[in-house]
Amino acid sequence: MKHAQVVQSTCKKAIEVYSLLKSNSLTTALETIEVINQFERDADSLQDELADLISRGLLPPDIQEDLFRIVRSIDSAANWVKTASKNIHLLIELDMSFPIIIIEYQHQLSELIYQSVVLVVEMIQYLGKNDKKVVEKRFEVEKLERAADEVYYKAKEQSLILGKKANSSVVFLALDTAKSLENASDSCAAASDYLYTIVTSGNLR
Repeated sequence: MKHAQVVQSTCKKAIEVYSLLKSNSLTTALETIEVINQFERDADSLQDELADLISRGLLPPDIQEDLFRIVRSIDSAANWVKTASKNIHLLIELDMSFPIIIIEYQHQLSELIYQSVVLVVEMIQYLGKNDKKVVEKRFEVEKLERAADEVYYKAKEQSLILGKKANSSVVFLALDTAKSLENASDSCAAASDYLYTIVTSGNLR
């Protein structure tokens, strides 16, 4: 649970970064990105601890496998958010910027990712206690993932339009940042799917 909560904190900080970009508070944005990096390192350490705990063989093999996948998927969300934030760091350090419409789409993606992580954390809390809630939350994550896909393609479109008048470095960072955020959304969806599998398999009963 602590691991998922650290990932949640990581994703919440990403929302702050985009709010700071909108207000042109670049120094604070850089400081917030450093916090994201630290949170992601903390998540990695917790992931290693969980992997060691799961591998001790206290649970059936199929449950162990699903738990490994859940932990890796959740951690992957933090990794992708960190990658996106590092791109923003590069952008600021090189004294470049994205058009506001691209920042807005990326901001929307960060909010959708955070909402998804919150739901995944809730699913973990309900695991083994309330199967119906786990299933309900999983469908909510799916809806958010579909919404993120739509926003991603809008961000991608605007990034390609940007290519007509901006240098290639800015276009690359815009595309890569949007894709990283979409990957984070996909990671949340994967984690929710694994949690759903555990519930529907009936292995916890």
